Amino acid sequence: MQTPIRNFEESKPITASVMTPFNVNCYDVIQDLVLYFTNSGAAATRANALSSIDRVVCLINGMSVVDAKLSQIDDLAKYLSTSANKGGSNMTAPTIPCFSLNLGRMLYNAGFLRDEFAWRCGKQGETDPSKKISSLVVQVYAGSTVTGVTDVSLYSLRKRVEAEWNDSYIQFNNNVISYNSVGQSQVNTLPKNSGDLFLCGFSYNGGTGVISEGETLVNNTNVSRAVASAANTYFNALYGFGTAPTGSFVHMWTDGTPNSGLFVSDVTSELSVRTTFTTAPTSSYDLAVVKVHNCPAVLKDIVNGDSFVSLSSPKA
Repeated sequence: MQTPIRNFEESKPITASVMTPFNVNCYDVIQDLVLYFTNSGAAATRANALSSIDRVVCLINGMSVVDAKLSQIDDLAKYLSTSANKGGSNMTAPTIPCFSLNLGRMLYNAGFLRDEFAWRCGKQGETDPSKKISSLVVQVYAGSTVTGVTDVSLYSLRKRVEAEWNDSYIQFNNNVISYNSVGQSQVNTLPKNSGDLFLCGFSYNGGTGVISEGETLVNNTNVSRAVASAANTYFNALYGFGTAPTGSFVHMWTDGTPNSGLFVSDVTSELSVRTTFTTAPTSSYDLAVVKVHNCPAVLKDIVNGDSFVSLSSPKA
């Protein structure tokens, strides 16, 4: 019986400039882990949580699933919270200081695809380390100043069913790009593996920068070409996504359907993510990327298919 379980895992105090670790019990299927921040027993404000916590890391079997600023996790939630089936406005309500750590799976509209990227902990008694999650660690890094936040609780959302770990998951990792000029920043060195499927990337303005447009090239061919920031916001809204963080540019490589994304296996010479600044960043800017690690074969076949997928010609 695949009953949804909402489970309190543990609560720990928050201290300025200190990393707070959680070791999560690995059993059943974990759909998500959620951080909940409190202030002396009452809910903290979302604003205080965002100002007090710098960064969150989540590691599965030592591999980074999340390594991003808490503010970037919040930005992704806002970007995905337009429609009710993606969580609605409550996902980022200022009175709810909760933050999802497997949020990237909500880029997909279909529920079965969201569960494809739940974390399968393995079957009871499994001894093969490749078929189970042996270690699931969450690290919460507090900033030098903590205001109105005393504790953080970790909750797990699970399904009461056993399944083998498939080493497929959605990553949300930040990349700091050194750049302090006017012109086009070209990022050609994003971490990638042969089975990766890129979904989207948030280019931030580096504090003082102004972004005018963005584009992506694969093998020296444009996937998107010289897309103005305002037009890009409209295009993303057409696919049901929300507002980009202020001053940022969201490079979208998926439209939320199973047959979209940017495969690393298609990259034979280069993957170049380009952001044009009319006013320079101070010294660097963040490029936070959502991608599928080790894309499941069934999804890879759909994305790589030559036939147009529609209701009249279903392939998925």
